[in-house]
Amino acid sequence: MNKRLFFLMYNMAKDNKAVGRIAVFIASHTNKIYALVYLIGIVYAFFQNSNLLFRFILIPFITIVYNSILRKILNRPRPFKELGIESLIEHEDKGSCPSNHAVSAMIIAMAWCSIFPVVGAILIVLAIFTGLSRVMTGVHYPIDVFLGWLIAIIIGCLGIFGFLEKKCVDNVLIVMVL
Repeated sequence: MNKRLFFLMYNMAKDNKAVGRIAVFIASHTNKIYALVYLIGIVYAFFQNSNLLFRFILIPFITIVYNSILRKILNRPRPFKELGIESLIEHEDKGSCPSNHAVSAMIIAMAWCSIFPVVGAILIVLAIFTGLSRVMTGVHYPIDVFLGWLIAIIIGCLGIFGFLEKKCVDNVLIVMVL
C-alpha cells in the first residue's frame, strides 16, 4: 500500500510538468519559510512571556531531536535509493523515516497555533503540502511523512498545549475543518 501510494504521487509529479514544478518548489523552499516563521515566532514569544518562549523553543527542539534519533535507529532507505528511481530534487541518501521536514514543519505550525490559531492553521496546511511534496519528488515514502506528522502532533499536543487541553482539541478541529 505504501509503495503503491508512493508511485501514484511520484508519477503524478513526474508525468505532469506543472505539478512536478510545484512539488519541487515546495519541497525545496518551505524549509526556508519555516525557519523564518519559527524565528519570527521566537521573537514574538520573547516579548510576550517566558513560558510561551520556553514552549516555543523547547518543544520543537525536543521533537526534532527525538525524530533524528528515531530516524537513525530505523535507518530506512529513501525511495530513490531503494526503488532505483530518480528523485526530482537533489538529496543525500540518509535515512528517510520519519521525515524531518514533515516533523519540523508540523511542530512549528503547532507552536504558532498556540499564539495565533489562524496563522497556525495556515501553516499546518502548508506543512501538509510540504510533506506531500517530499513524497511527490521521490525523497520520502508516504509513511515517512505520516509518521513525521504524527510525532509532531502528539508531542505538540503534549508539550505545547498540554495533553487534551481544550485549546489543542480546538486547533486540531480547526485544521480538520479546513
